[in-house]
Amino acid sequence: MTTGETVLQPEEFEHYLDEIFATGKRRMAYLGKHGTISGAPQVVALPPHIKAAQFASGDVPQPIQDCFNSNDAYPNEQQASTNDTNVHQALDRYDAHEMADDDFDAFIDSQEDQNEAAFNASQDRTSQALKNLGHEHPEWQAQIINLFRESSDFLLGSLVWGGVSSAMGSLKTIKKVAAVIPEASGNIAAYFKNQL
Repeated sequence: MTTGETVLQPEEFEHYLDEIFATGKRRMAYLGKHGTISGAPQVVALPPHIKAAQFASGDVPQPIQDCFNSNDAYPNEQQASTNDTNVHQALDRYDAHEMADDDFDAFIDSQEDQNEAAFNASQDRTSQALKNLGHEHPEWQAQIINLFRESSDFLLGSLVWGGVSSAMGSLKTIKKVAAVIPEASGNIAAYFKNQL
């Protein structure tokens, strides 16, 4: 499908981006609480006239790609490094009996809260950038909505934030199994580093 076939009213365009962002926040909170995305609020359903608007692979205009690929768009190397460093330090303290079970669990909860805040902040920045771009190029609006929806769903899936949440939950469960801890904590950085 070529661009320009579906032009939305400005309010409609912003409404769907806001709904995707709000749903993503609810899904991230659910993920943090339950450790899985299964059963979480569904990503907003798009009407057929928007859902049908897709870019063919390789046809996404560079300005749209830039919105999704900027350092501000998704958790970046610094977030990965922070998670990995913090987890390793906590594990070292736990292994040295300098941190009690409850304190370790509270640390993991705090780290998950920081991850949720980082996700929400990055999605907010991305949403604002996409709104600006969509107002400059109304012919891209339906495609922008589709891509934002897909990227939000991907980020909350098992390969990115879902994986981080799972790894964090696993650390609570297996913290007494010393041989498994380094592998589990190392996976956290890998989840953050393998971004779009």
